[in-house]
This record gives sequence, C-alpha cells and structure tokens, in this order.
Amino acid sequence: MNIGFELIAETSTYVTPNHSFRMELYAGEVLLPLSVGTDTYNFNGCIWPQKIIAATGRRSTHDLKIALGSFQADPSRPIPVKEEYIPELKLKLINNKILDQAELKHGFSIRMNLGDRVQDILLARPDVPVFWEGRGEFLIPLGGLVA
Repeated sequence: MNIGFELIAETSTYVTPNHSFRMELYAGEVLLPLSVGTDTYNFNGCIWPQKIIAATGRRSTHDLKIALGSFQADPSRPIPVKEEYIPELKLKLINNKILDQAELKHGFSIRMNLGDRVQDILLARPDVPVFWEGRGEFLIPLGGLVA
C-alpha cells in the first residue's frame, strides 16, 4: 500500500523565516527512511485553513512566490508500506513552530493519502492520541486510523 501524510492547517497559521517541519513515519520503532519529509519556510506569511503546512516523502524549501491566491506546501509523496507494518504505524512531527500539544491538537489535522483514497483526521478528535515527546516533538499513532 502507498501511503503519504500531510499536516493541514485548521485555522490561519502564520509562518516566519526559518520555521521548519520534519515528518517521519515509523513502523513500531523502525524509521521508514523514504517517508522523511522536511519543509522550511523562508518568508513571513499566512497559510489559510485547509492548506498543507508540511508533508512526508519529500524535502521542500518555501520562498515567497508573487502571485494572487493562497500559499500551501507541496503534497506528500506516498511511499510503499508493507501491510504488516500498518497496525504499528506512527507519525512523528518535529518542528519549531507548533511547540504545544494543545495548539497542535486544536489547530491542525492530518491528511492521509492512501493510494486512491484521501482521508482527513482532525487531531482534536478524542480517539486520536497525540503524545508530546519534547518541545516541538509529537508522536501520533496511526495504525488504528489507516484502514
């Protein structure tokens, strides 16, 4: 199964130069190296609700593009994940913008790209655990949500 994940803003989110996000997928305690995605912002701006902030499977640096419309990061690049890894799949987010667990849970969602299906998961849902691992580091078990 090919899987990719995106961090989606649920409210207007301001970014400034050097804000960075790193998203990684783990099967149990094992990092899936192709899943690593990084997003670094080099401008002051606002990302509107329902737009992508960061994603797995690619590396991007974002500079201000002069254009009409709203900005969002590039979509995820789905990677192959073995079916037996799905029940223990975890997403790790490391960043220097969202430092508080409550801010992450109430201001963002995760978009799952599962082959030909897309599903948005609000992090504020009570059945979606978000574990604080340290300042700006969060672990989100996804195994029960990927069906």
